[in-house]
Amino acid sequence: MIPLPSRETAAAAPPPPRADEDEGEETPKPDATYVGVWGPTAAACSMRQARRLGYLPAVIRDDGARAGKTSCVFRDMKRAGNSWTMAASCRNARQRWTSHVRLSVDGNRLTWSSERGASVYVRCSRA
Repeated sequence: MIPLPSRETAAAAPPPPRADEDEGEETPKPDATYVGVWGPTAAACSMRQARRLGYLPAVIRDDGARAGKTSCVFRDMKRAGNSWTMAASCRNARQRWTSHVRLSVDGNRLTWSSERGASVYVRCSRA
């Protein structure tokens, strides 16, 4: 069973986007399997249910992510199988931070891991 993150936990978990292209780095592809809209549960994929339950879906692009008022820009991306690692420059209304993020996709499940912890999401749709 997937733990149901609170609105604060979901907001602290990562979101969205921009990758700088460095020599020797793999360039992110728009068809990367992590790209899309992800919710902490399937109920979070319905805007009506998400609001009622306090869920924040994460919109992840090839260059960054956003969940609620938290956003991240990705850079220095590397792929290994079904996982991507990158540096993420993130911010919300109160703070800014940099994290080392790992996005792993297994079917319709995505795990976002960083120094701040890990969150598991289910795919809502593909961006």
